[in-house]
Amino acid sequence: KTLILVADKKNYFFPYVKSDSVDIENFCRPLGRFEYQLMRLFRRFNISLPIFFDQWKKKLNKYDKVILFDMGFTPSLAKYTSRKSNAKIFVYLWNPVKGNSKMIKFISLAKKYAKIFSYDPIDVKNLNLNFAPMVYSKNVSLPKEKEKADLSFLGFAKDRLPTLKTLCKDFKKEDITGYFYLVGNSNENLGDIHISTQRKTYSDYLKMIASTKGILDLVQGGQSGLSLRVMESLFLKKKLITANENVANYDFYSSQNIFILGKDRISNLKNFLESPIEDIPLSTSSKYELESWVNHYFV
Repeated sequence: KTLILVADKKNYFFPYVKSDSVDIENFCRPLGRFEYQLMRLFRRFNISLPIFFDQWKKKLNKYDKVILFDMGFTPSLAKYTSRKSNAKIFVYLWNPVKGNSKMIKFISLAKKYAKIFSYDPIDVKNLNLNFAPMVYSKNVSLPKEKEKADLSFLGFAKDRLPTLKTLCKDFKKEDITGYFYLVGNSNENLGDIHISTQRKTYSDYLKMIASTKGILDLVQGGQSGLSLRVMESLFLKKKLITANENVANYDFYSSQNIFILGKDRISNLKNFLESPIEDIPLSTSSKYELESWVNHYFV
């Protein structure tokens, strides 16, 4: 049995996971504002106090494996789980390190207690880590929604806004519509681009995906790993438009389903979106499904 510890199990596909062999729990129990700030302060200095941990700390002996996702992970947490159980301890980085000096230090310290994995091939090579691709759950399904646009995107503004503005000009020339929602520091509408300080829930995001033909994938600068949007397109059977050329190296890649910006001709995008999606064999997609992923990579 495997325990996966995350920052918030209400986010992403985590609430949809139904498994007898994998439990997903929060690193920390519900905290008040003062406790939360105190916990963050301690974590900054690589101090993980059990008083903040959720109930999983009382049943560690149930598990053969413990996987710590990078949001909320510290080397002291890896040390705690390794010393309080006989389980194999792993860390999974599903965000690019990109020269993050604190994370690089954390990785170096945690190697004593855990085997470190990353979804990003460049980080794997540069930091001497183990590779595990992005993961998803087969239990996620899309609600029924009326189609409102060709493409959708949800993500933090970060360095994406200039790229998205340029893409929108190209999309407009090809009569392609979009609903692009960026979480940033202001509230404004720029045509198809909506910037807000408010985050959307994952269920609301699934409604966005359901109401469009395809998913736009805008990678962060320096990222080579596949984002969660790629997995969403694979499992939810939606067209994918991405600037990440590395996607062509994966076994589920199909030019019928995935359009690579900068490689495929933008003038063909409309026809791409209107064409039927190609079914990917279950034997291929299942490799990226949580239970199979845990058993295949984390050994």
